[in-house]
Amino acid sequence: MIKNSGIGLYIEKYTQYILESNKWYAYIIGSKSTLSNLYGNFKNWTLIEDDSPIYSIREQFMLFKKIPRCDILWSPHYNIPLLYVNAKKRVVTIPDIFHLVSKSTYSFEKRIYAEYVLKNAVKKSDIVTTISTFSRGEILEKVCSDPQKVIAIPLGVDSNYFNPNSSLLHENKVIQNYSLPDKYLLFVGNVKPHKNLLNLLKAFQKIAISQKDVHVLIVGKKEGFITGDKEVFKFLNENADISKRVLFTGYVKSEDLPIIYKLASLFVFPSLYEGFGLPPLEAMACGCPVVASNAASIPETCGDAAYYIDPTNIDSIAEGILDVLGNSTTYNNLIKKGYKRVKLYKWHESAAIFEDILFKL
Repeated sequence: MIKNSGIGLYIEKYTQYILESNKWYAYIIGSKSTLSNLYGNFKNWTLIEDDSPIYSIREQFMLFKKIPRCDILWSPHYNIPLLYVNAKKRVVTIPDIFHLVSKSTYSFEKRIYAEYVLKNAVKKSDIVTTISTFSRGEILEKVCSDPQKVIAIPLGVDSNYFNPNSSLLHENKVIQNYSLPDKYLLFVGNVKPHKNLLNLLKAFQKIAISQKDVHVLIVGKKEGFITGDKEVFKFLNENADISKRVLFTGYVKSEDLPIIYKLASLFVFPSLYEGFGLPPLEAMACGCPVVASNAASIPETCGDAAYYIDPTNIDSIAEGILDVLGNSTTYNNLIKKGYKRVKLYKWHESAAIFEDILFKL
């Protein structure tokens, strides 16, 4: 899952930190091309190549067969080895338990399966790490009763990458390549129901007449998700006047994303559920003010640097957007607070906490 947003980031950053510390020898299971590109300069690791589908029976047999004797086994997601492995200690990272708590997105059968796998992940592991105090609370409430076993480590933001001066030399090229409008509300995320994009579009419909020059720009995969939000596209098909002002970028190069954040009039994050919520912090780092949901982990992550809305209330979303766009004092204060807030989240600090947990096992 190293290519997945969110999960892929902490896998990449923690692994890099551990290899750079040069205190470990690592065996890493995954794709040769991906891992060689990321860690090819390091000598203190060995590749165990495998391309088994995640959550598959084949994956479980592969883990049983290929994991060598080791001091510590880290499973960076809850698809842990269910069969025996020769590891003295085991650590699992469970970023959230959305599969378990989301009754509207996943079927009863899938939630039962998620509960079985999550409980096994906790039972077989000596330590469980997660990415927020919110997620830790949910894990303790639904899956694990031992507070000493579950540790929250916040994620980080790469300020060398996400900053208001990032990639300024090719700003005009980004504008042309993605046909960026002069003024746009930015949404970054996959088109899934819990991202709550439908309510954002309904809120935009309410303000569209008074904000004639504003568009909505959606960065993220539009199709191909098992749990994709079909209602979003149904709404757009039924509202042609709005759909003309809703733009999907499709795939965005990583080096282009900071510029898209920077040029946005406002970043809107109406998500109903997040284990952490990195996009608002990335927007803040690039100097873009944030309107965000008051749900799940988002207030914990954003602190006082976001304007909060009720994601279940379309009027609340619409009013939040108008309040920030229409008040220059609020707008500029959010930018200032965002720069300050994002300084709290550094990848090397998060990775150092994670490595310290490994040393103490």
